[in-house]
Amino acid sequence: MITFYCNRDQESGTFRKYNDFEWIKTCKSLMVSIIVLLFLPLISCEKYLDPYNGDQGLKTNFYKVDWVAAADSSTNSFINRYWNTTSHVFNNTYDGEIAWNDYWPEAHGLDVMVDAYLRTKSENFKQDIYDWYEGVRKKNWYSDDWENVFYDDMGWHCLAHMRALEATGDQRYAKSSKDLWTWITQGWSDYDGEALSGEKNQMILVKVKVFPLMDLQLLLLPGGINYTQMKLLVD
Repeated sequence: MITFYCNRDQESGTFRKYNDFEWIKTCKSLMVSIIVLLFLPLISCEKYLDPYNGDQGLKTNFYKVDWVAAADSSTNSFINRYWNTTSHVFNNTYDGEIAWNDYWPEAHGLDVMVDAYLRTKSENFKQDIYDWYEGVRKKNWYSDDWENVFYDDMGWHCLAHMRALEATGDQRYAKSSKDLWTWITQGWSDYDGEALSGEKNQMILVKVKVFPLMDLQLLLLPGGINYTQMKLLVD
């Protein structure tokens, strides 16, 4: 005697009959899938040996990396190739082309120079940080200051400016950091659950992780900043 089972098709809504043999085959396939899923985490969680973390059991003659030297080498290559010593901005292409409509990438370039100065204490990098301020300010396509249409981009600049201030003591960066934060807070909106607009005149809201860190750093600036300008930005 063959027993039939009914199962409803999710797409058509109709019922399909299964006999004993089909049902057993389906159950076997399901069991195999379950077993594979149970053992997969055990396979994927196997420890990965990393010689740079001092893992034992690896070759003793594994290539040693001098990370300070690597950082110096990569930074010097980057600065020599992309830093424009005339306009005091970063070139956008390998052959020296400057795109005057970008904004946020310059903040990351400043971070590289600040890291290099903190690591080497080279006056050349300190001078580059000084020159960057006016060069990139003039490059800002949105205004003749540091204000921009994108709030998260101003956030990256604010963080980089605060690092430049801490590293060099250049008070121009204190003012620009506070100005940037003031412009950022103007993007706060109560629409759709309270958050920050992605850009000016836009109701698409975002919550960017850059802002909590900025909150704390701004409080540490000489003279601080008005706390009421910071409240409620991030949960």
